[in-house]
Formats: sequence, structure tokens, C-alpha cells
Amino acid sequence: MAVPMYGHYPVIRSVIEASALAKWISEPTDQAERLRRSFSARVADLNEDRALHEEAMKSAALFGGMDTSVLKRGDESFKEGDTKARRLIRELCGEQGISWSRVNQGLPGYATIIRAVGGAGEIPGNYAASVWRIISGLSHPSASRATRYSAIEVLGESDHGVMNARLSASMQWTQAATLLAISLTFDALGSVERRLDTMHPRRDSAFGPIPST
Repeated sequence: MAVPMYGHYPVIRSVIEASALAKWISEPTDQAERLRRSFSARVADLNEDRALHEEAMKSAALFGGMDTSVLKRGDESFKEGDTKARRLIRELCGEQGISWSRVNQGLPGYATIIRAVGGAGEIPGNYAASVWRIISGLSHPSASRATRYSAIEVLGESDHGVMNARLSASMQWTQAATLLAISLTFDALGSVERRLDTMHPRRDSAFGPIPST
């Protein structure tokens, strides 16, 4: 089986991040805390949407050849929707007695999230965060990280001490990250299923008996 040099790292990284976030949101036994985390994730999405919109507006203004009035209407429409969404979240926080100031901070970094929930199976959270950071580093163009965490085969050395080597994907880190991604995915699916089944439990579950919460 041929393994790409870098192409698989961003995919595995995305799976780790998505499953860790789902588990982080659904894991607390306290419903208010689950809501707070869910609202925080939504605010983080809104922040990213706002940043993307601002960049898109700059690009459209410089290179889009669009009429100024059209750009203005699009900008106003986006800002109206953004304000409405934030206002709704804040109102829900007030109804549920959840701190808006904490929600408005958005999400902690993914290293923190993965460290908190990364104990998937026998995988310790600190180890999970380290694997994620390595895979994240390999997902970006970096000569130093690619050299440090890839498989290196020394082919020879010149008279001046210059090494000739072949780099290939690290099967060690690929395997570790894949196992982490799979474990976190099943953990996240199981956690979400337990929350969904709290009020209306099903007879059978793909993840075994559903404990009471």
C-alpha cells in the first residue's frame, strides 16, 4: 500500500478535531455545561464566519468588479444575521442561567480540548494532545517538522559532509494518529448517543448498553 507523503495528515487531523469537539460538548453530565460548551462552539463558528466574510469583502472590493451598492447590501445582510445569531445565543444563556461572558470567549484551543477528552480507550489525554500537535505540524509546510517527524533513509554522504536522504511518511505517527482518530470517533458517537437516548432510550445501541445519566 502506498502512503502519501503529507496528504493523509490533514484528513486525520480533521477527524481528531471534530470527534474531540463532539465528545467535549456531549461528555459533561451537567446539561447546563453541555449547553455552555455548545454555545461556545457556535460563537467560535460565528467568529470564524466573520473573519472569512471580512476577507471575502476585501477580495470582492479589490478584484471582484462588483458595484459598491451590491457589496454594501451583502455586508449589511451578513452583519444583521451575525448580530441576530449572537443576540439569540445571549438570550438563551440568560434563560438557562449560563454565563454569557464565558460563552462569548469561544472555544479553548484544540490542544486543551483534546487533552481533556483524549483519554479514548487506553490513550492518555496528554499523549493524544501530543499526537494531534505532531500531525497538525505535519499538515503545514515546514522543513524542520517534516524532517524531524518523517521516516528518513540515509542514502549517502558527500566528502563535504552533506547527507543525501530520502524522506517518506512516518508510519509510526500515521498509525498512532489513525488509532487516536478512530478511538475518539467511537467515543464521541457513543457519548452523543447516550445524550440523545436519555429521554427516549432505544432497546439496542451500536455502542453497547446505555448508562443512566
